[in-house]
Amino acid sequence: MSAAKRLQRELSAAAKETLFRVAPLEADICIFHYVLMGAPETPYEGGFYHGEIRFPRDYPLKPPGILMHTPSGRFEINTRLCFSMSDFHRELVHFFFLFFPSPESIRVLTFFP
Repeated sequence: MSAAKRLQRELSAAAKETLFRVAPLEADICIFHYVLMGAPETPYEGGFYHGEIRFPRDYPLKPPGILMHTPSGRFEINTRLCFSMSDFHRELVHFFFLFFPSPESIRVLTFFP
């Protein structure tokens, strides 16, 4: 399955999520922009956090890069984020994976305690 087909399928699954919104660029389905809503009862409640997910052309064989563009006090902006599911730690990702939706990845990215 090509990366584009896989991402279309995952995009459909992500549309059901309530804590974030995601959409690919019209010119490149491998670049997604997302908005995370701050989790209730956290310092981030009521906030909106914009970022970018850059999927490689051979996804899901290689993990995506994840960036945060909105300052949150937790992550450096415009820098690849350090997650075990991201390209920051390619050596840790040795499997095919479904990026959207993952309760654990949502918990990490939405600033749940």
